[in-house]
Amino acid sequence: MMQVILELHQNTVADLIKAATVQGMEFKKYVEMRLNADLDQVVEEQAPANAVSADDVEDIAQAIFTEALSYPANKQYLVEKVYGRLNRGDWSVHDRGTRIRVGKAFKRLVDAQSAGGTQLEHGYQMKVRFLHKNAQNQAVYQTERVG
Repeated sequence: MMQVILELHQNTVADLIKAATVQGMEFKKYVEMRLNADLDQVVEEQAPANAVSADDVEDIAQAIFTEALSYPANKQYLVEKVYGRLNRGDWSVHDRGTRIRVGKAFKRLVDAQSAGGTQLEHGYQMKVRFLHKNAQNQAVYQTERVG
């Protein structure tokens, strides 16, 4: 058994003593019972305030992909750099998990491109190409003109 010293407000202690008395229990046993009962309850995890749904992740990735097609040709970039051009706020407001999911969704779009790339309004065929991972394990991309 471990001894724990708690600092509680005087009114809280008075309420606990009263409740223990009503239950006909010793104070120590009553507090232990209440702690165990509260610990047995399942606490639902709440999604972080900045969490993004799966549909939103796909939408963000698609918007980044579309913007990446108009990125300057042959210039290397990270997904977060292109995201910054979308005027959707700062990339860092998204939690790490969301950023990873967006990055993976973007990579799927890159991998799904046709060999001929995407025809843009100005007539160029552009393609986003995965180059490598950097030291921070971030994917580095480049947009190329293919036609």
